[in-house]
Amino acid sequence: MNGYSPPFHYAMAFSGLFYTVMGLLVLWTVLQNYFKPKTILIVLTALLFGTNLFHYATYDATFSHTYSFFLFSLFLLFVERFYRKGKVLDCAAMGISAGLIVVTRNANILWLLFGVFYGIVSIQDIPQRIHFWKLHWKKILLALVALVLVVIPQLIYWRMITMSFFVFSYPGETFNLAKPEVLNVLFSVRKGLFFWSPILLTIFPGLYFVRQKAKEYFLPILIFFPIDVYVISSWWSWWYGGSFGQRPFAEAIPMFAIALCCLYEGVESTRWKKVLVVVIILASAYTIWMMLKYWFGIVPFDGLTWEHFVKTFFTLSMPQR
Repeated sequence: MNGYSPPFHYAMAFSGLFYTVMGLLVLWTVLQNYFKPKTILIVLTALLFGTNLFHYATYDATFSHTYSFFLFSLFLLFVERFYRKGKVLDCAAMGISAGLIVVTRNANILWLLFGVFYGIVSIQDIPQRIHFWKLHWKKILLALVALVLVVIPQLIYWRMITMSFFVFSYPGETFNLAKPEVLNVLFSVRKGLFFWSPILLTIFPGLYFVRQKAKEYFLPILIFFPIDVYVISSWWSWWYGGSFGQRPFAEAIPMFAIALCCLYEGVESTRWKKVLVVVIILASAYTIWMMLKYWFGIVPFDGLTWEHFVKTFFTLSMPQR
């Protein structure tokens, strides 16, 4: 009984799937305040299979990304409830989910920007937001205390194990903030976000409709996405080792879901809506195909080249030795 025996392996594998399902259910709850059930069903199904989310819910379920996906969705739920109702429990839950986001993957602290900028639609909203914070300062303080209380056990654990309250688990590795590999992170055959999950390109036309359909999220997305891309691109290993696609974006599926829902409902023409559905299906089929090739070892865990991609595109079985 050491934590590495088979039952623990099974529990970890199952928990990745469990938190993905829970994340989808929570995200559905968030989206239903803005969109029709049919839209949500189409979008969440497309993003589950059209991105690397399904992969990290099953094949690599021990990675942190599905847990962060669940926490991202949960944080949005309580942020929205807090600004609408101002209840103490929602504020405490917002702080707890924020603390878990920070503990699970430190760089994801950027997601807390949604808690700051949600609902700010124009410059005129800024004084109102500041007034809201002043009016509910005790509840906001409660959220911050909840966040700290969630983080403290991690610090205590590090202290017990390493004699230090703060531990950097990537010694010798760093961020190259002056030389972010933005184009590689977004478009390269090796691990490009849009190369492996082209369905996520819908965030750009979708952002146009976000201002109409879910305006509370327009500014948070506009601020978060470029900063997140910059931080992810600045890590020295911009390809993030052996992984399916650009894995640090898996937890940000709620942001892409909002954009795609807005795009789907924003396109009023029946003809263009059908075109969008076809594009979604083709993009999802492509990512599923690439995922299967990754599982079978046709696509290497890392170092995919354009030549290998073209040569093996229609291959789904390893050559016999």
